[in-house]
Amino acid sequence: MLLLNAGQPILTDSLLDQLWGPEPPRCAPAALRTYISRLRGALSSHTGCPTIGWIACGYALSTEPDTVDLRQFERHVASARSRRAAGDIADASKRLCDALRLWRGPALSGVRGDFLDRERARLEQLRHTALQERIELDLRLGRQAEVVSEIASLVAADPLAEPLRELQMLALYGCGRQAEALAVFREIRQMLEDSLGIQPGRRLHALHQRMLCSGGPGAGNGPDAGA
Repeated sequence: MLLLNAGQPILTDSLLDQLWGPEPPRCAPAALRTYISRLRGALSSHTGCPTIGWIACGYALSTEPDTVDLRQFERHVASARSRRAAGDIADASKRLCDALRLWRGPALSGVRGDFLDRERARLEQLRHTALQERIELDLRLGRQAEVVSEIASLVAADPLAEPLRELQMLALYGCGRQAEALAVFREIRQMLEDSLGIQPGRRLHALHQRMLCSGGPGAGNGPDAGA
């Protein structure tokens, strides 16, 4: 929790709530002080490690933001989005690659707790969003053949995710595999009907229609025209 708020104090009451829930035991404040003392001792045994200070009724880890991989990830993603807005698609893709290389497995692995479970889910969503953005940029750079297998793996893990299906259709279409791209739409439509009783959203329907009308890859009016 201190690392997630690197440099910013966390109120004692907030730490108690996140560690023990809304009704902490009477011994919780003393236990928290013991935990902080042990952490301080562990950090002090290593040269150059950050320290834990008492600031404004709370504790803070005195570390520079960029020494925490999450902050580095967020900085890379923000930079990539800025470069994309400026029209530099290649550099934006590179910066997203730099961000995603920081992930070496599930976030916060090895620690438990309701608060950290929620944080883990939030962080995984951030990673997933960055990954989708990088794939989208790679498609715009003409790298369909490079990402089509990667997209297939993501779809296998989350077959009802319409944004992934959209990317899959575009990648297959760009590889000249128009029939397979159209089959993806039929598959997701059937799965959504069977599982949720709904139809694909407007974006997928519009993409499907553009593919039907485009005349195939290389015809000069591909499915991403005007998207």
